[in-house]
Amino acid sequence: MIKHFFLFFFLCLLFPNENIEKKIFNYSFKNINPKISKYSFTVLKSDNKFTNFQLNWLPSENLIISTNYINDNTSKNSSLSENNFYYGINFTLLLKENMYSGFGINTIKFDNTYNTLKWVEYFFDKKFNFKKSINFNFGLSYLYRENNSFFKTNVYLNKEIYYNFIISFGYEGSISSSHNKIYIGINYFL
Repeated sequence: MIKHFFLFFFLCLLFPNENIEKKIFNYSFKNINPKISKYSFTVLKSDNKFTNFQLNWLPSENLIISTNYINDNTSKNSSLSENNFYYGINFTLLLKENMYSGFGINTIKFDNTYNTLKWVEYFFDKKFNFKKSINFNFGLSYLYRENNSFFKTNVYLNKEIYYNFIISFGYEGSISSSHNKIYIGINYFL
């Protein structure tokens, strides 16, 4: 199994499709807060002008189901606007305390350029607590599409600023290329 993992890793470095990888990377956000509340709502804003609206639901103590809607603010005033629509769903399992893994199914529908992009994301994240007030999360994701796949890492910090409100700051980077983004977010827990 580990040999297959490394084989996929090196193939991702050899055969990336830069244009499609950048689109997929821009629409991939990772910010999951396990075991805090049954429902949560998150808004993330990245430096590439994408806004992610995420709804998380914990139907049991070790399963998180999250959905995303992403608003692309990069070309609204342009005649080249794609009128794209993104949606995604993630299933996350808490493996043991502060360690979780899962997969996501994602789709972007375009009008002009690509028609439709679909990909699957597999991820593994580890959460560390500092003085019970700041959480540090580190993760590795493998994003797969028919002829294109790549690995990315994510790091984010979050801190409760007020009862049921958490502010977060994150960074994501693609391992096979120079794509990266920084984002800030607000999480509200019900």
